Amino acid sequence: MYQTNDDIAALATLSGRSALNVIRVSGKSSMSIYKKTTGIKTSPRPNFVKLCCLKNPRNQEPVEQAMVTFFKGPKSFTGEDCLEFSVHGGSFVANKILNILYDLGVREAMPGEFAYRAFINNKIDVLQAEAINALIESDNDIDGYYSLNSLFGGFSKRIKKSLGELKALMTLCEHELDFSEEEITLTSHEDYLKRINLIRNSITKTLKTSYTKDSRKSCTQIAIIGKPNAGKSSLFNLLIGRSKSIVTNIEGTTRDILDQEIYIEENLVKIIDTAGIRDSKNKVEKIGIKRSFQEIEKSDIILIIDEKDPRPIYEKIKKSIGKKPFLLIRNKIDLCDVDKQSQDIIRISCKNHQGISKLITALSTIIKNKIGVFKKQYLLMLNARQEKALLKIEEQLKLAYEDLKKNKDLTLCLSILYGAMEEYNTLIRPVEKNEILNEIFGGFCVGK
Repeated sequence: MYQTNDDIAALATLSGRSALNVIRVSGKSSMSIYKKTTGIKTSPRPNFVKLCCLKNPRNQEPVEQAMVTFFKGPKSFTGEDCLEFSVHGGSFVANKILNILYDLGVREAMPGEFAYRAFINNKIDVLQAEAINALIESDNDIDGYYSLNSLFGGFSKRIKKSLGELKALMTLCEHELDFSEEEITLTSHEDYLKRINLIRNSITKTLKTSYTKDSRKSCTQIAIIGKPNAGKSSLFNLLIGRSKSIVTNIEGTTRDILDQEIYIEENLVKIIDTAGIRDSKNKVEKIGIKRSFQEIEKSDIILIIDEKDPRPIYEKIKKSIGKKPFLLIRNKIDLCDVDKQSQDIIRISCKNHQGISKLITALSTIIKNKIGVFKKQYLLMLNARQEKALLKIEEQLKLAYEDLKKNKDLTLCLSILYGAMEEYNTLIRPVEKNEILNEIFGGFCVGK
């Protein structure tokens, strides 16, 4: 596991060419390092940025003009004295400053070591640490939303409230067992059962109203559906910004499913190009058409495209679409007059890009509405470790309830409740479980 009695440093931004790089330092020598690298003898004002000329302490050679911020512990991310150097981008300057820091006795930070120190110094709990990593890895609005919610303590507060109720219940049990020889009943068994059930129901609700990594899609899936030669592949290529799908005038060119993840107004989506839907006797084409219907059922949004009127194809597939949002699209408007077309149809030309901005706007609105509904549907996002711990707590509380109801043995019930409390502690603060901590913080990037 990490050592916590020394000074650490790391590049907190991505390596490579950029406008700025941020170098982070944490440890008891941070103030001394500040004075040695800037040549300023007075103590820095905490939380204020100062423009400094950084020098090599060995020869006083100027290295960089940097913005330097000193954070006085415990009012810092790690809870220790910290420094941040904001320097010009590129590897040359960053490596030069890091080598100076290493020469001053600072060692290179390991992945997740800053966050680990924040955890050890009670600045964050494990759930918040996991939220930080989830936020860094978030590539869509939904994951980012739930990661921020957990980072601000949404998950921790819910779990700590439930743990507080369990501790209160166990205190009642201990108190009653202490007075058992006097034959004094402080709390009825019915009340104990009620309290256990309330805590258990809280955990069950958390599990039911949360979504996990295994059960959620990585992003919104959008399937392009239509007859052969309607312009599906052309629209697919246009949306993803490159020619990935083969486009010809020959019907039935697309036989397999192609997909590509892209961003539509900061929202990650997966665009899926499907085989043209029509009656066919060709065995290979029939397989492609079957897969198209499978993609309709799996996708979140359906784009129905045709070179004339997309409504007939919609009637053919509407049973598979169900209540999913969809858009009707008429392609190739550059070849014909479309003034009398219905207002519920978006008119485009993949050839000259007519109407594409309108299509993107309509699609973006559907995505945002869908994300908004999704956010209201769930309270939390759980990773596999958190879900496993909650399931164990739920199981222990169920066992305690059933045993007390059957045997009315408060001593045995209390021992089971202690098992549930241990699972709570493992979930929130597994201090003695190094393998869990290694798994959590080892997955972080260097500099975080």
